[in-house]
Amino acid sequence: ERGNALMQDVLREHPTRFLGYWVINPNHHDVIRRDLQNYDNLHGFVGLKFWADYHLVPITSDKYASALEFANERELLMKVHTFGGSPFNAPEMLGEIAEKYPRSKYLMAHCGYGDWETSVAVARDLPNVYLDLTSVVQALDFSLMPGGSFMPSAGCSSIMINGPLEYMVETAGSEKVVFGSDLPWYSQAYHAGAILFARISDEDRHNILHRNAERLLGS
Repeated sequence: ERGNALMQDVLREHPTRFLGYWVINPNHHDVIRRDLQNYDNLHGFVGLKFWADYHLVPITSDKYASALEFANERELLMKVHTFGGSPFNAPEMLGEIAEKYPRSKYLMAHCGYGDWETSVAVARDLPNVYLDLTSVVQALDFSLMPGGSFMPSAGCSSIMINGPLEYMVETAGSEKVVFGSDLPWYSQAYHAGAILFARISDEDRHNILHRNAERLLGS
């Protein structure tokens, strides 16, 4: 509740610079019901956000049903953190809810980090799923996640990540890839550089850096 309120303050103060997602905590049903009833009175929010590895409830749980039904009815953007091998938000789990609620558009934050094959297949096969590059080119230590979700091969922060961007473009198409950096944790310049110097075309770069987001936001 505190974080959502802080985000609302930011959006009111800087309406031309920021858009936001309203975070849903599935452990508080009464709060979800109240927030969804008040959603039309919010300013600057474009959709809902799930962070299941912190809230420790699988995104396929019925505890998310009211939020998913609401977003599906409104055709909202859904920002869903995904991690390969997670019992809470693995990429195949996002595919399951995206098929069940097809009118929403899903940003697969972190692209199911580490399980690139499943993540890209889900985005390729489902028209309402997009790959969000948030920290994809960054080495992560998943042992720090409260839910304990991590791939054994990614348990060290010195792991180098090379090649997933080209694989995403070749397999799912650049129209299904959206720029993300995980600001302020990681450098936007570094992540932009990873796209600018990737082995993809300039058309692909334009799609990833701005066109896809413009289309998803209806701007």
